Amino acid sequence: MKSFKISLLLISLLLLISIHASTDDNNSEVIPSQVLFSRSIIKFSNLTGTIPFAFNISELASTAMEHSMDVKFSMISDQPINFTVQDFGETIIKRKTIERIDDVILKGPWLDFFASIIKTRHPEQNYDLTMVIMSDIEATGSMVFEIVEAFHTTKHDMGFDNTIVRWGESGSSENKELGIEGAITAALNSPYPKLHIVTDSPVPLELQFGKCGLIGLKINMEKEGTLVLDQQRLSSLHRFNHMVCKSNPDENLVDLSIASDHHPGAIVQFDLQRTSSINGQLLLTVTCAVLSLFIVAAFATWVARRKWLRYKLRKHYVKVVRRLPAPFDTSQELREYREVVDRNFEDNLQF
Repeated sequence: MKSFKISLLLISLLLLISIHASTDDNNSEVIPSQVLFSRSIIKFSNLTGTIPFAFNISELASTAMEHSMDVKFSMISDQPINFTVQDFGETIIKRKTIERIDDVILKGPWLDFFASIIKTRHPEQNYDLTMVIMSDIEATGSMVFEIVEAFHTTKHDMGFDNTIVRWGESGSSENKELGIEGAITAALNSPYPKLHIVTDSPVPLELQFGKCGLIGLKINMEKEGTLVLDQQRLSSLHRFNHMVCKSNPDENLVDLSIASDHHPGAIVQFDLQRTSSINGQLLLTVTCAVLSLFIVAAFATWVARRKWLRYKLRKHYVKVVRRLPAPFDTSQELREYREVVDRNFEDNLQF
């Protein structure tokens, strides 16, 4: 009897352990697993000289857009290096200095650009972009593109249609922060207006646009020259306006650096011209003139034809009446005939 009670107690204990283990398993299934996003990593070891690395980023950017997130770019290297990011030979990002750069947050327009590369890349290219890394001494490190939570930024005013930068004068700096995103967006979204860069500099200038120690666009200005920014350059400026340094979360701003062999006092003006070009105005004027001539010619033809038809009918009317015998002049038949002719005359004028 005693052995039976011990056996029963053991069985009950085993059942309790089994139920507890089953409960733990069920609870573990309820806990959702953390979502892990892929990263694009470029690793280099003992690198010297200039070495290109192909990498893909379009899928990463598309995933970030689907989840309303951003992409962070970070660089680690044990030696000073330079690098460029190229799209089939065209440089879209270039490092400005060999000093350490801050982590960079790439927002909306960058994600749109990266996500679209897979659709527009060259048929012979089975990758998205190329990272060209340069070093004079052996360097080891990595470049990482990864998805991060949407980064909070300080969005500055979109700027004005006309912005003037003074350069080379006493107290002025060669590096300027430009708030011209409004003008860039307006020029990107329609054929007109056009964004012009105008300078009165007596010597050629080199303009560099970038952010966070990176360069996105270089423009060489002739002395006292004017340049209209095309869609490619506007797109580059638009992207860099939405590049954010992690240590300085300013958005809608781009850095301008001006360089020249000499340093005369000069201005660089960014002017959004909302009127069409001379060629567009000429085309509109010619089109309106031709249309006006066509309308006048059509109206003149209609008037001439109406007069001609009236003349022919009147002539026929007179000829017929004159041929009638004298007794018809005051008869009922003549009045009826005249009514018929007049009615036919009016009907023939309706055309």
